[in-house]
Amino acid sequence: MNESITQQSAALHPYLDNLQRRALIVGLVGLAATAVGCFTDVEQFFRSYLLAFTFWIGLPLGSLGILMIHHVGGGTWGFSVRRLLEAGHGPLPLLFLLSRPIHFVGLHD
Repeated sequence: MNESITQQSAALHPYLDNLQRRALIVGLVGLAATAVGCFTDVEQFFRSYLLAFTFWIGLPLGSLGILMIHHVGGGTWGFSVRRLLEAGHGPLPLLFLLSRPIHFVGLHD
């Protein structure tokens, strides 16, 4: 059984490498479009950046909130999803760094 799993994962390597290359290209195109948008219309760029940031910060904060409720409330209701919730709030340090343009450069009244 272990040999069949090894063979299956070895067969997936070329597919995953191709998928990873495509994702990198799409990410670089998106980064280039973001840079163009930043220099052409700054106000619209920061509005769009704030909207995207608000969406992506909601996922880790939601998982962190549910995890804290589980720790405070106790019980066994959250043990099945505890590791997922712990992994879900992992991107918070990265999102903290991504919030710096909003705080320091963004449009302020």
